[in-house]
Amino acid sequence: MTIKQPPERVQSELFPDLLPDKAISANGEARTRYGAVVQEAACAILGLTEIPNTGTHDCVFDAALKSRNTFIEIKSLRRKNKLPIYDWRRRKDKEAGVPLLYVIAVHDVKGAATMGGLWNMMADSLDTILVLPAAEIDRLAEAETLRQIGSEKTASGERNGYQRAGYREGYRNIPYEKLYKPVIETLQVSYVERWVRGLEFHTSVYFHREVVPWL
Repeated sequence: MTIKQPPERVQSELFPDLLPDKAISANGEARTRYGAVVQEAACAILGLTEIPNTGTHDCVFDAALKSRNTFIEIKSLRRKNKLPIYDWRRRKDKEAGVPLLYVIAVHDVKGAATMGGLWNMMADSLDTILVLPAAEIDRLAEAETLRQIGSEKTASGERNGYQRAGYREGYRNIPYEKLYKPVIETLQVSYVERWVRGLEFHTSVYFHREVVPWL
């Protein structure tokens, strides 16, 4: 299995504080945009290196903690919602055979109309990050019911991704409370203030008992 490594150097943006003003329309686009903003914010808050999803590697993780040679998967989770974890993803995580952590960024964002608005809403509400080992995510997912994606017809055809290999196998929803409990009880928490895109984030980062905090 080929795993994409983090870049050796990260090119700085010319205008790092400039907020994009692109409108957000369809639900599918909103999910993608929310994920991208959460990934950038989480990497800045935690000092991670983003890994661009390009090339033909078998596995591309979202980021890396280069000081510990550890890969990171970043998930966006609206508070009190459930986190879907696909069985094919769990299998790939194990097959990769590398140190892997899951970063769960918890927020209250809903209904952002523009990218600029999304960034402002995220800065106001992304106040909690949970850091758990991939093995803990796998354990929590295994305890939940396997669900199948139902066929959904749209104006342009079948639901996007419905027939993709792996997705047909199904997924498991981990409730927010079950993600939160194993980290909040450890009292391994760091309070972080970071400026991202010209916006100030105030975030509590909770580390699972098996993760040594790096902040």
